[in-house]
Amino acid sequence: TVSPDGKHVYLAAEQSDALAVFSRNQNTGTLALGSFVEDGDREGAKTVAGLFGANNAAITPDGKHVYVVASSPANAVTTFWRDSISGAFAFDSVIRDGDFRDGKIVD
Repeated sequence: TVSPDGKHVYLAAEQSDALAVFSRNQNTGTLALGSFVEDGDREGAKTVAGLFGANNAAITPDGKHVYVVASSPANAVTTFWRDSISGAFAFDSVIRDGDFRDGKIVD
């Protein structure tokens, strides 16, 4: 998934249970790995969750969040905050199939 400004590419890696970001040269299209995070990695006091079986990434139109969808066994949508300048991301939260959020059940 390419960021709205075209400067970064985000990849959900199912075999690695990970999310990676690449910087993108807008003239040549050349990619360079920036950073990645795997399911179970620690970010400060938080443990990244919901990436086991990650298979798709999407960026919000305003470029502030990255969503990662993971199929079985995680059955989850994981949210990351995104720095629109650097492309860096930080784990925010995970919603799993059957979770109860704001009076609604996720299915």
